[in-house]
Amino acid sequence: MSSSCSSHQVLFFLKVLDEGSVPYVSWKNNHELKGALSGETDLDVFIPLEYRRAAISFALQQGWIRLVNPVAEFPWIIHLYKLDQDLNARHIHIYFKVVTGESWLKEFILPFDTLLISERERSEDGNIWILNKRAQAYLFTIRHMLKGGSLSSRILYRREFDSYQDEWFQCQQEIKSLIDMGPVNLSNYVKECGLGINKFQMPSLIDSLKLRITLSPFLRLSWYLLPIYRVSSLITRYMNKYLYRKKKIFPGGGLVIAISGIDGIGKSTMLKEVNICFGKFITIDCLAIGKPQNRFIETIRKLVSYSKNSRNIEKNNRLQKVATPGYSISSVILALLRLKMARKAVKRASEGKLIIVDRWPTDTIGMMDGPRINIESCNSYFINIAAHIEHWIYQSMPRADLCIFLHAPVQILVDRNRDRIKNEKETDEEITSRFEQNQNFEPIARKTIYFENDGPLVQKRKELLLLIWREISARSF
Repeated sequence: MSSSCSSHQVLFFLKVLDEGSVPYVSWKNNHELKGALSGETDLDVFIPLEYRRAAISFALQQGWIRLVNPVAEFPWIIHLYKLDQDLNARHIHIYFKVVTGESWLKEFILPFDTLLISERERSEDGNIWILNKRAQAYLFTIRHMLKGGSLSSRILYRREFDSYQDEWFQCQQEIKSLIDMGPVNLSNYVKECGLGINKFQMPSLIDSLKLRITLSPFLRLSWYLLPIYRVSSLITRYMNKYLYRKKKIFPGGGLVIAISGIDGIGKSTMLKEVNICFGKFITIDCLAIGKPQNRFIETIRKLVSYSKNSRNIEKNNRLQKVATPGYSISSVILALLRLKMARKAVKRASEGKLIIVDRWPTDTIGMMDGPRINIESCNSYFINIAAHIEHWIYQSMPRADLCIFLHAPVQILVDRNRDRIKNEKETDEEITSRFEQNQNFEPIARKTIYFENDGPLVQKRKELLLLIWREISARSF
């Protein structure tokens, strides 16, 4: 990974905030500042609430997108992501209020907005705004004690004890110098807080509870419901970890992105690369719509489909001159299955997921993934009815948000197909025929991009992933 490229993404955004007169400050975890700027971890930034709209607008203009944690969404906190030129995701937390407390609940909104901006200074790393060490130590002491105020929170705190210890030791502050630093006087609570210049221990449970009682007016959750919230959060997180396995989602609904193209063009490879890259931080579902049925249904469909002779006709000419009843039934079944799968994709996208689909239908008769019965050549009442049903199904097909149609010279496709391991693999003649018939392929999509996939995988992978990111960020903007 190129650290300069990664840090550039974050630093450039912070520079835009500065130039736009949007005050910000990195208010915690500054012991990991180098890692946050190089993309190894996320950056925690506070921006006063009155600058929220401007900050989000600047972020979207710079190609950042907003995502939501489906198991831990807190008020006044947003997640911003951006893919850099090395295909690594940069991550910034923006706090518009000082939301803190137990790791899983963040149940307090503290009145420290003015303090954070007034006590900031320029860092040596990146020249960005960070809290000075005394103010950071003051905030850390309060966070330290709030996290020690319940048995469950103390258990969670110990899981990251080493990192919190490093954060505290970086401050190098005597606890007595912090007592009257900010709006909350700590003189009655820090006797057994467990902190010193070279000391870091769990705080006294009693002193932590006393501080929690003092700060109770700033609770965003009812104090008597906190035990229920703790149990609920535990169940939700474990269900997600072991069952749902969701990552971040889009707050206003996700997208359906299809990758299409004829056999041998590299759809499966690119779908896999998209899933690997974006699946690290976005909830992704992968679907197939070309032949969406399972193996059993496909076997049944073939049995009712058409004779060997009509199959040969289809291979040689996708636009059927003469359709048999069996072929017509098979075509209608396939259209219904595609409609079902397309609607499934759109429904899952509405849940905030990124849906990646192998192929997407067209409503052009005779092209791949489109209607297969030529209405004008129907020679029976039954087949005519089937043709109209099939036509209606494709007219009812929902639109993908984006379809990327992969393209390459025909000889490259023939050579790739020869190397593929696949049952009932297409012949060179079939690949050539499909190439010629699908030159003007128009999927049922809001936007179609034709992508030349005729170069080295490393190069084309990068081009495609950055293209998709630009489309996602443009939609967000």
